[in-house]
Amino acid sequence: RLARSVALPRRSLCGRSTALHRILSCRPPPQSFAALLRLHGGTPAFAVQRRVAARQAAIVPEAESASLSLDGRPRSALGALRLLARAFALGLLLLRPLLLLLPALLLRGRAWQSRFERALVHALERGGPCLTKLGQWASTRPDVLPASLCATLGELHSRVEPHALELSRAAISASFGATAPAEELLGSLSAAPLGSGCIAQVHRATVGGVPLAVKVLHPHVERQVADDLYLLRGACGAFELLLSPLLPGLRWLALPQMVDEFAAFMRSQLDLRLEARNLDAFRANFAVDPRVEVPRPLREEGLVARRVLVETLLPGQTLSSLLEEDAAAAEGEAAALLAADEAAAEAMQAAGMGGA
Repeated sequence: RLARSVALPRRSLCGRSTALHRILSCRPPPQSFAALLRLHGGTPAFAVQRRVAARQAAIVPEAESASLSLDGRPRSALGALRLLARAFALGLLLLRPLLLLLPALLLRGRAWQSRFERALVHALERGGPCLTKLGQWASTRPDVLPASLCATLGELHSRVEPHALELSRAAISASFGATAPAEELLGSLSAAPLGSGCIAQVHRATVGGVPLAVKVLHPHVERQVADDLYLLRGACGAFELLLSPLLPGLRWLALPQMVDEFAAFMRSQLDLRLEARNLDAFRANFAVDPRVEVPRPLREEGLVARRVLVETLLPGQTLSSLLEEDAAAAEGEAAALLAADEAAAEAMQAAGMGGA
């Protein structure tokens, strides 16, 4: 409601920054309203966090969800050094877009905004799974960010460097052992992946003459996510501690709770058994509709594990390509209507001139 009460220019970074500052500078709510919020869980973010945790607890069995920990606290000197090196590397990556942000906000020139957007995408792309996921989420929020920035961040969905084929083979062997389906899977695994995301990549394979998609988590992705979430929690805590006296409304953002919610989301992304379970539920929900075909996880064949998921391969198009086709078709129809209107106007003008 506070965000809607502020007039935000659609394509101005500066306007959104000013509006955010006005929101954060607002006074805390009256005591009665604050008490009401505490009664219902503190801030609105607490309620969202509880709903997300409840959904995941209902979907993922407790034994499975507890087996994957994203606690990145260092337990040795080597772990602390690794975290320090990671923080330094992330600082270097984000330094250039942060330096470009100020002229993009102040000068409002398209050239500076474009430089900032390209630098930000490059930094997020090289920053690992957490930064990439944050950028992907931001690309879906044109209501908050400029449309040009959302379009540039959308490139993060398809431009992630794949890992080596040998690492995928090792993950398959570790997950499924020396079973006959696994051996056939290894023998037909494509050298080049069909696609690579920030969490996993997908290979093509064949078992029993059936084309399959093999999704494999990137190596060490769990440790990278745990380290980055630990650093993110620390950064949000320091940010809130230092700026809360200056910006009383900062606590309404509930930054620690937002990080917890993001951590729960990342945990679900790192367990491919959850994705297989979702596919099974989707297949069951659309079993009576012949127009909808959903990939089948090869659970009965023993080819579903936490780090590797094998499912049937179905041809299809990405949603973005369908939207682009619809946009192109709409532009073609508009151009045809415009040409028809112009032709009709010319015909009417010629008829009027002939009658005169």
